[in-house]
Formats: sequence, structure tokens, C-alpha cells
Amino acid sequence: MPNEEDNASTTKVQIFLPTDHPVLGILVHPQDGWTAKVTTTKLKKPVETDDGTLTEAASEITFSGGRIAAGQYADFNVAFGQLPEDVEQLVFKTLQTYSDGKVVRWIEQPASGDDEPDNPAPVLKLTAADASPAAAPAAATAEAAGASDSTARGLGVAGLVTGVLGLAAAAFALVRARSAARS
Repeated sequence: MPNEEDNASTTKVQIFLPTDHPVLGILVHPQDGWTAKVTTTKLKKPVETDDGTLTEAASEITFSGGRIAAGQYADFNVAFGQLPEDVEQLVFKTLQTYSDGKVVRWIEQPASGDDEPDNPAPVLKLTAADASPAAAPAAATAEAAGASDSTARGLGVAGLVTGVLGLAAAAFALVRARSAARS
């Protein structure tokens, strides 16, 4: 998250997660100087998982208590345990609060064919899993899947989330550069 203000620090970042296509199993990586609070919401429609039926999911992650000084940048890493399979993308509307009370709303979504909005919301585009895995003996696959599947998925999702947050930060910086060029 970049701080785009010259005379104020970023003091709070709120990320709103979609609940119509919930993300399950949120893990927030500690950020020095910041406190993370995950807010859950009752789902309109329960979700079936390998662990049972879930009726609640994370709806907001709020980072507060720290500061991002003018001209500085901070990463906020979040890992997802399970992504929805019934949607092509997830939009994470985000609010950035500064020490002077100003709130920047990173909530705009570009329409097809339109220019990028001034305050774009971070978007995670989802793709289907590869339907044709590499050939392996059946017994070896069954034994290895139980032990490494959860770890591999978790690491893959964590890497994906980190990449998306990096792309979102790059988009924020690009919008800031465009705004400065227009001035």
C-alpha cells in the first residue's frame, strides 16, 4: 500500500472481502507495528467444505495502529485457504485512511473497454485448475496427495495473494503517477 499524500501518514487499511463468493480460511501475516482484525459475517448461503458446512466467512480485514510515512510503501500479506470456484474474479474494495482524516476509496471497477478508473479496486482473476495432471503411478499419487496437497495449495494461494497485492500496489502507484502528470 503506497502513501500518496505529502503531509499525512496512512494509519488504517480496510480490505472488504466478497461474501457472495466467500474466501475461506483467511490467514493474516503479522506486519510490524500494525494490528490486524478479521471481521466475519454470517453467509446468506452456507458453504460445503471438506471440513463441514460453514455459515460464516471473513468479510473485512482491518490493519491499524501502524504508519506508512509520505512517499513510503508497505505490504500487507494475506493467505486464503480456499477460493470460490463459481466466479472468474474477486474484487477487494479497499479504504485507505490518512492521519489527517482523509479516506481514499479504492473501490472502482473498470468496465469492459473503459480506461482504468482513478481509484481501482484490487482484483484477483481466478483460473480453473489444470484438468490434465502429469502421469504418475496411482499408488504413489494417492499416498503423496494426502500429505502434500494441503501444503502445496496453501503455498500456491499465499504466493498468489502476495502477487495480487503487489499488482494492486503497482496499480495504485500507476494511478498516482497519472494523477501527478495531469496536474
